[in-house]
Amino acid sequence: MPSKKRDRENLPPGLRLLEKLVAIIALVNLVLVLFDLSYVPGRDFYLRGDLFLEQFRTTKREKYLAKVDRLQALLQENGLDDPQVEPLLAELREQSIQLVDEERFRVTGSYGALEEIKSRMEREMGAENAPQAFLAFWNREYLNAVGWRQAMDFFNRDIRFLMTFYEPQLFYDAVKGIEPYRDTQAYLQLVDSLTVELQRDGLRSDRVEPLLGQLRERSTAMINQNFFERAHKNGTLEEIKNNMRRHIYSRTEKRPQGPRFILDVIELLAPEVLWADKSSTGAFRTFWSQENFQANGWENELAFFNEEIRFAMQSNYFRHYGIANEYIDRFWLIDIFFMAIFLVDLLFRSWLIVRRHPNMTLEGAILWRWYDLILLIPFWRWLRVIPVVIRLNEANILNIEWVQKQARLGFVANFAKELTEVVVVQTINQMKGSVESGQLSRSLLEPAEKEYININDINEVQAISNRLLEITVCRVLPEVQPDLQALLSHQMENTMKSSELYQRIQQLPGFGDLSHQMAEQLVKRVSRLVTEGPENAYEAIVHAPPDPVGEKLTQQLVEHFGSALRKELRREDTIGEFEYLLASLLEEIKVNYVQQMEESDPEDLFEETEALRKRASSNIKLPGKENRG
Repeated sequence: MPSKKRDRENLPPGLRLLEKLVAIIALVNLVLVLFDLSYVPGRDFYLRGDLFLEQFRTTKREKYLAKVDRLQALLQENGLDDPQVEPLLAELREQSIQLVDEERFRVTGSYGALEEIKSRMEREMGAENAPQAFLAFWNREYLNAVGWRQAMDFFNRDIRFLMTFYEPQLFYDAVKGIEPYRDTQAYLQLVDSLTVELQRDGLRSDRVEPLLGQLRERSTAMINQNFFERAHKNGTLEEIKNNMRRHIYSRTEKRPQGPRFILDVIELLAPEVLWADKSSTGAFRTFWSQENFQANGWENELAFFNEEIRFAMQSNYFRHYGIANEYIDRFWLIDIFFMAIFLVDLLFRSWLIVRRHPNMTLEGAILWRWYDLILLIPFWRWLRVIPVVIRLNEANILNIEWVQKQARLGFVANFAKELTEVVVVQTINQMKGSVESGQLSRSLLEPAEKEYININDINEVQAISNRLLEITVCRVLPEVQPDLQALLSHQMENTMKSSELYQRIQQLPGFGDLSHQMAEQLVKRVSRLVTEGPENAYEAIVHAPPDPVGEKLTQQLVEHFGSALRKELRREDTIGEFEYLLASLLEEIKVNYVQQMEESDPEDLFEETEALRKRASSNIKLPGKENRG
């Protein structure tokens, strides 16, 4: 297998620059993917940001209203005879045509605020279309005929607030098939219209009660029909209902008895617990009533609505379904360009690998860069973080050596520990099973019935036996001669002391030391015979000239010895004892080994391995760096 690291080091500067460029493109694509995946769940955050920026924007509609205010100021000072009026009217007619053709958010073209402006202007002017209505409205003859005060009053009461009405127009909504929810937008338009009337004439206005009635009906419809279900924002509707219940019923209903701190925490975190038995529909009907506005002040009530309710309604949206019975998601229109770049780059890199390593096929080269295939998958796009991190590391933009080290620590060390433990335990279990079943004793003590395959023309059993015999006779017995002599001497003395003949001889003059010397000589001869005799005999047999008769007798002795040994070992009491002892020994080894493995720390093993690797690397002499004397 070729080395990826060596291949990267051999890349020419141009290809290295290309590698970094593609890595940056992959990073940009990953950022877009993460933004796309988080957009719908985090849309409220982006909406608040858009509302904040709305304060600093100067739109065409605001410029349009600035000219209307200037015209109204001139009319109040000098009337229609002011020479600056006609140029302003001409500018307003021109900007009205531009305003009518504005399509900032195409999906709201049939029901948004701009469409409502067109409809009201057409009804007021009796025109067939909006351009004709605006051209006729901003005309000196019309203002003179109906009176400019009446015309401006209509504009300020019915048109102005729609010009400043906020419609969510987030740039990414079109990608996700999102548009403002019509019913909640219409609800907020009614609130703004009511605000205009109250600011103009207060509760005395004859338009106030009809607007309050419409708001009560729309509130009931919002709760019963659940305007927020399509956007999976049922929690937002519950928040609206809880806020309204708390606002209304906290004035007339007493809170349950209990510690104030605990009740405040419950009201903050779980208000539905305190107001669960109260009707949210009734709370809205009470809120949108003249009695409530008179008792608590319409300014305070509308301020509460704008602070606690308005944004929750603004955040509601309608999302379209596609032909696949899933929500529309047009991110693939953006992603397809990146995927084309990644495909070309993958084929180019695979071609380079095949060119550098002729023995590798194109399929093998593609599989060698398996992580790049993740960039071509149109689903599970969050997995692209894997190839992006790898590419950034390969391009030396990001260093993930410490991540690789931790991965080796966490995976290799623990895997090695678990694997070793399983292998050792399984081996011991197999040996224990062989012992308990008698298979081991049968294989050792009984001659093989099947033909035995010899792979090296050596009788391993005989060779091992000869080696053990040599070690026992030539090395072990001479080492234990002093101990054997001491033991025999002790036994001989005890035996002789218990003999009456020995005691009588001891009483004869001159025979006291003689018997002791004879016993000592006898012990030395016997111990030397046991220890040195076999060694000398073995050496004599090994170095003696070839003796067919002797070899035959030796082979016969070995066979008879083995047969006798196997015969004795076949006894049931002997086999049972050996099997029990071996099985117990293996069980103890297994338990103690597992315990030692559990007590060991893989991190210590990994650190020890790393230390040995560094020590070995430091001991390697580089070419040309030899010490010179």
